[in-house]
Amino acid sequence: MKDTTILKLNKIFKNGYLPSRDKNEKYNYIAFSGKNLAKITNCFEHACFNLTNEQLENFGISDLKNFFSLPKLSNDELSQEDMFEVVKDAITSTGLKVKKMQEQTNNKSWNVAMYFSDYDIDLHFLLQEKDGTWSGKFGESNVIDHFNILPLKIIGTNVDYHLYKVFTIENPYIKVDNKNNELGS
Repeated sequence: MKDTTILKLNKIFKNGYLPSRDKNEKYNYIAFSGKNLAKITNCFEHACFNLTNEQLENFGISDLKNFFSLPKLSNDELSQEDMFEVVKDAITSTGLKVKKMQEQTNNKSWNVAMYFSDYDIDLHFLLQEKDGTWSGKFGESNVIDHFNILPLKIIGTNVDYHLYKVFTIENPYIKVDNKNNELGS
C-alpha cells in the first residue's frame, strides 16, 4: 500500500499542479512541540514539489518525518549516485517524472539542483524559478533564499554544499501543445 504522503502528492499532481508559488511568498509557520516550524517544508519539498501554503494544510509532521525528510538516506554507506536514486524514486513515486536537465523547460516541467555537503551526510536542493533565478530554503526557516545564477557552492550554517547534479522534473498529467501552451490535464 502506498504511503499517505505519496497519495496526497499524487492527487495534487494528477490534478495538473505545477510549482507556482510567488517568488517572494514565504511559507507559513505551524506550531509544533512548543516551537514554530515552517509548515512541513524543507529544501527537498520546496525544490521538488513547491506546494502552496494552502496545499500544505493537508500535510502534517508525519509527512515530514516519513517522506519529505527522505528517511531512506540515513544509510551512511550510500554513494552519491545511490542517494540520487533514492531522491529520484521518492519523486517518481508521486507520479512525477525525473529527466536529464533541460535547458529550456516547458509549462509542465521545472529544473532542480541537487547538492551534497562536504561530508556527503546532507543534501540540499534549489528550484529554478520561471524567471531563470534559483531559490531554496534551509530546514525549519520560512525564509526562501534567492540566487541570480546557479551557485556551484552554497555556504550553509555548519557545512558547505557543492553542486552534484541538475535535473528536470515533469508533471506528465499536463498536456502541452507544440507551442508550449498549457492545455490542462
